[in-house]
Amino acid sequence: MKKNKISDSLFHGYLISIITTILLIIWVRFQPIDSIYWLLMPLIPAITISMFILFSRNNQVRTIIKSCNDTILYSVTALTTSLLILNTLSGKKIDFFQALMTNLIGYILLLTYTILLTIKSGIAASESIDFIKAIRSSDQGSHQK
Repeated sequence: MKKNKISDSLFHGYLISIITTILLIIWVRFQPIDSIYWLLMPLIPAITISMFILFSRNNQVRTIIKSCNDTILYSVTALTTSLLILNTLSGKKIDFFQALMTNLIGYILLLTYTILLTIKSGIAASESIDFIKAIRSSDQGSHQK
């Protein structure tokens, strides 16, 4: 029963992290931004949840979070690359960087991508730790036989 509570709290933490980040983006948008700290503040919830994922041993919840995160991350990547394909095929070149990346839309897109990559790196690090432990324990077992 305790494992389910931990699982639920990790997944709910992931959802709360996303909601908190969205609220911080909205809040930062209306602040007089004269410091880089205001721009980076929405990354704090993603970094926090990545630390919880890193030290979580619940593979099932980590897999669910990974699947949700990958869905959004790959969708953003597919959208970005499709815009680049349009630029290679059309006779008229469209400067997507100038149109999308030098305003609030660009800030939100880059921030979203950075948050998703931060969470993905936490999951990858957690999986790496598990794989290393599994290899070490299998090496220990083979030496004892």
